[in-house]
Amino acid sequence: MNPTPIEHHRRHLAEWLAERALDHQLAEPPVPSTSAPPLRYDGAQSAPRPGGIHLARPSGPAWGPVYVLVLEIAESGVLVVPFGRYATPAVPGEWHSGIDAAPLRVLCGWNSRAVAAARLLPGAVKRVGVKALAEHRLLCEAVGAGVPPAAHLAERLGPPLVHPADPRYAYLDEERERLDDHFPVVREQDDSATPSRWLLAAEGRPRYGSGHGL
Repeated sequence: MNPTPIEHHRRHLAEWLAERALDHQLAEPPVPSTSAPPLRYDGAQSAPRPGGIHLARPSGPAWGPVYVLVLEIAESGVLVVPFGRYATPAVPGEWHSGIDAAPLRVLCGWNSRAVAAARLLPGAVKRVGVKALAEHRLLCEAVGAGVPPAAHLAERLGPPLVHPADPRYAYLDEERERLDDHFPVVREQDDSATPSRWLLAAEGRPRYGSGHGL
């Protein structure tokens, strides 16, 4: 029997909480899996283009490497979605990427933003295919609009926030700060804009939002 959505969410939340606890104990990012293929730079393609995965230029505190997926190129900059620190999506604004490499397992659509191309190191470390890129775009659009994606894509999302004291709020603040330190905002935005509905699920946190979402 297939698990119900509630059972699916509970299992993912338990997995994420276990990763979070281990992260706090070690105070270091998890060691990449030796079974995953190594990440290599594609020196022949230096300019960012859709589907490329790039490293952000080091900036600010020592957060460790920050990988991002380039969704598209726009006048306001390069639209990117950052990869998270954990192997399990924390919230409905995050999803499984389908990539085995440890630093690239989860994409954080809620933290997507337009960045200056100069803030990315030249040369992609990896590329995603056309189909995968289209799916990531659909998921990012759904997250930004606060609407559920197609069922086959919704299964990749993290569990909902239902309590204002949920420890995942602290994680979301950390991830926003991590990206803010690497990527100064390059487009106008309204910080008072209403956040996506998935972030409004927990009463008492109505004004939280990254301010950078697509």
